[in-house]
Amino acid sequence: MSASVVAETGTALTDSHVVFADRETHEWYRADIDEDGNFSADLPSNTGYDVIFFHQKQGDLMRSAFDGVPVIADLDQIRVENEPMELGNYTVPEGFVTTIQVVDSNGNPLENVPLSFYTQYGAGTGPRSFTTNADGYVTHAASSEAGIELAGSMTIRTHPASANGELLDTIFVDEEKSLTVTLRNPEEYNGIVVHDDSGDVTEPPPETQTPPASDSTAQSIRTKPEQTAAQQSSSESSTGDNSNSVQRGFFSNGANEPEALSDPMNLTVGGFLLSVAGIVFQMVGGK
Repeated sequence: MSASVVAETGTALTDSHVVFADRETHEWYRADIDEDGNFSADLPSNTGYDVIFFHQKQGDLMRSAFDGVPVIADLDQIRVENEPMELGNYTVPEGFVTTIQVVDSNGNPLENVPLSFYTQYGAGTGPRSFTTNADGYVTHAASSEAGIELAGSMTIRTHPASANGELLDTIFVDEEKSLTVTLRNPEEYNGIVVHDDSGDVTEPPPETQTPPASDSTAQSIRTKPEQTAAQQSSSESSTGDNSNSVQRGFFSNGANEPEALSDPMNLTVGGFLLSVAGIVFQMVGGK
């Protein structure tokens, strides 16, 4: 399997390579591009492949220089049969500088966000080449200059909080553009720094704890509420000192009844004698 490739802008592609991605097994077969733009690979037959251009040497980071070539681009979809194939000539489309800022749901810039960029065929740039600076703008890991060169339909994802990262946006690039995307869950990623509008670092909130009960709340739980003056007056009148209350006699309501008639012992003995007299009367009267 052999072919050649050139850049639409005329930029040399000797620091780039092409991938043949098996559409069924997702196995990749890589081929370096030589100084004349040629590349070749031995591929299993009777298999379909996506052909993708990467602006990088195998094993290196993506190219950081802005040279009019996109960092990644779809070239073709082919099927390899038993016979050797000559694919012909491919052209890598022009890449346009795309300025992307990543913010949280409050609009605060996010630093150190790991990002990947995917083509329509599903090939991506990987986790090491692109991140964000203190202002939240996408930069190459080896450069402080904001921006990335893209072309055509691209999907922007974080890498790799979940299996495929969080989808931030899908865009179509055919000219220079700027955009802002929102990362909803920056707390799930290690190393992401949140900057507020003044540029200060926003610390993560402390662990939330239930505050202890206030003194007034604790007091209401431990003790009864104080009585009002009216309640105190009513209570004192019903349960207070009764030394000045009127003493009632046993046989009368007067206070001048003879003491002997109110003595408990005299009353007990008197009652017993009256009971005995009643029994004797019944016995005599029954004869």
